[in-house]
Amino acid sequence: RRDGAETPCALIGLGQVELIEITGGWAPIVRSGKRQRPVMLAATLMNLVAISEAEQTCKMLLYMRMQWETRSTDPEDWEPHLEWRDVDQMDEKLDYFYTMGEYKCKCWSVKVVVYQPLDLEAFPFDSHRLVLEIVADSTCEMIVTTLGDYPASLHPRGNAMLYHSQWKVLHERDEKGVIRLGLSTDPTVASDSKSQIQYGRFVVSLCVTRRWQYMAWNMMLPLWLIGSSALMRYSTADPIQTQDRLAIDFALFLTVIALKMVAVTLLPKVPYLTFLDVYYLLTYIFIVLIAAETCLRPYLVHATFNASVWAQPSLDGTVDEEQALDRAHRHYDAIAFFTAAGTSILYNVGYAAMAWRKHGIEKEKSMRWLLDNRARPQSDE
Repeated sequence: RRDGAETPCALIGLGQVELIEITGGWAPIVRSGKRQRPVMLAATLMNLVAISEAEQTCKMLLYMRMQWETRSTDPEDWEPHLEWRDVDQMDEKLDYFYTMGEYKCKCWSVKVVVYQPLDLEAFPFDSHRLVLEIVADSTCEMIVTTLGDYPASLHPRGNAMLYHSQWKVLHERDEKGVIRLGLSTDPTVASDSKSQIQYGRFVVSLCVTRRWQYMAWNMMLPLWLIGSSALMRYSTADPIQTQDRLAIDFALFLTVIALKMVAVTLLPKVPYLTFLDVYYLLTYIFIVLIAAETCLRPYLVHATFNASVWAQPSLDGTVDEEQALDRAHRHYDAIAFFTAAGTSILYNVGYAAMAWRKHGIEKEKSMRWLLDNRARPQSDE
């Protein structure tokens, strides 16, 4: 009978069942004599195959071990249920299954593609924390713990597939030469479930950093050369012929846009500027400012032109205004060149210094997090 019901409901055929009154909604009932079943897990990352920024996924090969306590009421083929969170594709292959006293053990290989939210704001000088989360049954029935001395570790050749890629696994070996990964066995938060139930959880994490050299040689160096090519216009075109210079400027501008279109295909459509986007933006502004100087300089020269100041002295005392105007144009053109060259050096060197600092900060932050959260051998606990 629920609270507020006028008449109790009739249940037929439940003579040996104890009925209780439900108050305040449904909730799991834990019998005081029921003990939680221990389930022990261990994971070895055999290979980190690939990371896709555009799809926000990570492909990895794992070797899993699980050991759990058996009970007389268990069906013959019963084993703990494991839910792999945020998985796109998964292929499991059983290696062996055996019984050891009151425990059963299972070892299997897993090829899994997991969705990973990648923060690309520091791209291409970014580092990331990759997380693999496995959720078991409720903590009322079982408790998830670790198995063995190294329940979360990286195989010595676990990053072999990344040797010739732009990614690198951040790690430090302990005194025994083992590469330990981050590990947490804290249960899920009760508020994550509508029924307010906590579930056992096994979370393995690792840190990767990008080898920035690939993007530097293939994206940033061409971009720097294109931006610097805008300075050549000062020696290849007459300062009075503005149309020739503007043709050079906008040809370079369209080249930068074409290069940007290639970079866009490498990343998802994020709602913020990446560190590489900032460099593109600076190059856009630099080329546009040079083009604006080309358009505005003739008006400045004519507005401030004084033939007697710019004319060379002649024997007859006459003033050649055309020659004086040409000298004025070339004088202001020289000032514009040195200003543009100084601006180019300033923003390129400044960007390079900021990029180096950004890369160091990202790498140090990830490494510190990894050392604080990596799995510890049972002998240390």
